[in-house]
Amino acid sequence: MFSSSKLYDQNTFYKTFERDLKHCRQELIIESPFITAQRMNALLPLFARLRRHGVHIVINTRNPTEHDGDYYYQALDAITAMQDLGITVLYTVGHHRKLAIIDRELFYEGSLNIPNFQYQTQPLE
Repeated sequence: MFSSSKLYDQNTFYKTFERDLKHCRQELIIESPFITAQRMNALLPLFARLRRHGVHIVINTRNPTEHDGDYYYQALDAITAMQDLGITVLYTVGHHRKLAIIDRELFYEGSLNIPNFQYQTQPLE
């Protein structure tokens, strides 16, 4: 099913990922421990479009209480906005996995936190 692999970094990933999201028709699953306002401001309009088209979205992340300072409030605000769109948000204590599955056909995994706009150099497949 997942037969090919490509490497991405923070400079190449988001453009490809956003293009793939536009083709999502049934289900989007994202697992990421961190959520920031800057990245969610870019993703929420895409999520809203997917929800309008009936796409089921699940986000698995850390509970905002596991974050300190501004990250707590950014995660809390983003989670509220996602839930307002009808997105299922799950909390996993100590969560660290980073992946996305689009329509159970496209699979991204690696070190890049998708809903978090932090500069990282680790590749994502």
